[in-house]
Amino acid sequence: MRFPVFVEDGARAVRWTADHVGVEKVFVMGHSAGAQIASMLAANTSYLAAAGVNRLKLRGLIGLAGPYDFLPLKSARLIDIFGGANNLNIEAITFARMPLPPALLIHGTADTTVYPRNSENLAAAWRKAGAPVELKLYPDVGHVDVVATLSGLPSGRAPTRTDVLTWLDPR
Repeated sequence: MRFPVFVEDGARAVRWTADHVGVEKVFVMGHSAGAQIASMLAANTSYLAAAGVNRLKLRGLIGLAGPYDFLPLKSARLIDIFGGANNLNIEAITFARMPLPPALLIHGTADTTVYPRNSENLAAAWRKAGAPVELKLYPDVGHVDVVATLSGLPSGRAPTRTDVLTWLDPR
């Protein structure tokens, strides 16, 4: 599958969800490549509009250890999938301009699969655009530990579940 097919698939999934619960109740969330897809849907792109969804009504974006600012690509396979080594249209950071929904970005500082600078840079771009963003960096937490704690199993590695639930309903 090549870019942007998987982002378009994500947009159709959001459309289905919005049709069933109302777009104003929808948060887009993903881990790793899923976070990249969610961020492309939430950023100032046309993917959701093409699927018939008003992006501006989304409740927010939750990105877990996502690659948002990763160019240039070096892998021949990724260059083929994304249409070039320096295709700016594949990065959410390129589209971080208002209007943007609120965002929660979470990353482990020990992540060597997707470096934390990806979340740090997207958070800075969201802020520069004037959008609300919260960045949580977990010391000594790796790529998988960030998402594994969502399972509800006891884990002292990362407070992802608690932070996400608090952000969703800050009461």
